[in-house]
Amino acid sequence: MNKISLYLFLVLLYLGLSKGLSPSQQTTLYIENENSLSQAFTGSPLSLILMESIQTGFLITTYFHRYKAIYVFKESEEIIARTSESYWKKNLPHLGLSIFRRDDTEENAESTTPLPPGSLFIGNHSYGSWETTAEDQRLWVFNNAYRTFPEIFYWDDFQPSYEFYQRLKAHEEHKIPFFGMNKEFGTEGSITMKYFKSDTKATERFKFNLFDKVLAYFKDSSKSTPADETAQPTTTPIEEIAPFLGEKIEAPKKEAGDEYE
Repeated sequence: MNKISLYLFLVLLYLGLSKGLSPSQQTTLYIENENSLSQAFTGSPLSLILMESIQTGFLITTYFHRYKAIYVFKESEEIIARTSESYWKKNLPHLGLSIFRRDDTEENAESTTPLPPGSLFIGNHSYGSWETTAEDQRLWVFNNAYRTFPEIFYWDDFQPSYEFYQRLKAHEEHKIPFFGMNKEFGTEGSITMKYFKSDTKATERFKFNLFDKVLAYFKDSSKSTPADETAQPTTTPIEEIAPFLGEKIEAPKKEAGDEYE
């Protein structure tokens, strides 16, 4: 097989795998920017949480978001949407945050400011109330009908204080993302990191390393120097592909009598 045929074979193989492993672009919802969310998601009240940022492709990269749409009068649902590169990159710090909300207390009450999950329902007495602790601290408590909300919002043992609520409303009013009083939420948030994993950096590193290896292969193949049959083949370090295997991989231990390092 000559070099051109091999190259075409690799391209076709890649395209086939990409189509088979990636969500269909014809049927997947497309989100160009935050303004697209209002038309893409209907109903109220609604809180949209960014669950995952995904990029697929080798020669051509496609960007996806996985959302969790939380309603009050029907079950939550997860949606995968294709996004523009700029919107995808803009939301890299916002994993686990509510990036779109629509209230039902007034017409067209919408917000696209990234806020901690559940922000739409805090302070709304239709869903809960403020209770004062023995330490004279006001904490938000959901009514029994909505007692599962903290679990749905991935709050862990977090409970919003009135100070948290005031800070949240100020950020929303000025359209400034809010990650919590102590950075509990968002991609680098202490609570969010317990439930969400972001392999964006690892994905990018692996993608470009693989691309460099393909280029190096064709570059080396163009040389007329015969291959050294005694040389040991190079392999991709296992640390680079571990994030894509779904479990922790440890480097194999050398056994007694191994011939090579």
